[in-house]
Amino acid sequence: MVVRVVPLESGRLLVKWSSMEKELPNCVNYEIVVVFDDGSEKRVALVNAEKKKEYSAIINVGEEATSLILQNKLFIKVIALAPRNIRTNVAEIAVHQ
Repeated sequence: MVVRVVPLESGRLLVKWSSMEKELPNCVNYEIVVVFDDGSEKRVALVNAEKKKEYSAIINVGEEATSLILQNKLFIKVIALAPRNIRTNVAEIAVHQ
């Protein structure tokens, strides 16, 4: 799984990832979760992805998360949501400005 996170000038993040390296169980949805340095999590996007090889989402992480990006303390998790509520953490990446 390759994930790229690109901070945009607007304060949003562009998250791009590929599932080519990991077999996922009939997954059509992904959620993108921001993980703060205290361990708390906030879901910021739900992405519908109809079996493409690469996905992307622009997410608004808010002012608090933007300041954490500047301190290199923010993580983004991409979680695959399969049928029957099977959740697979497919990527976790530190975000750097």
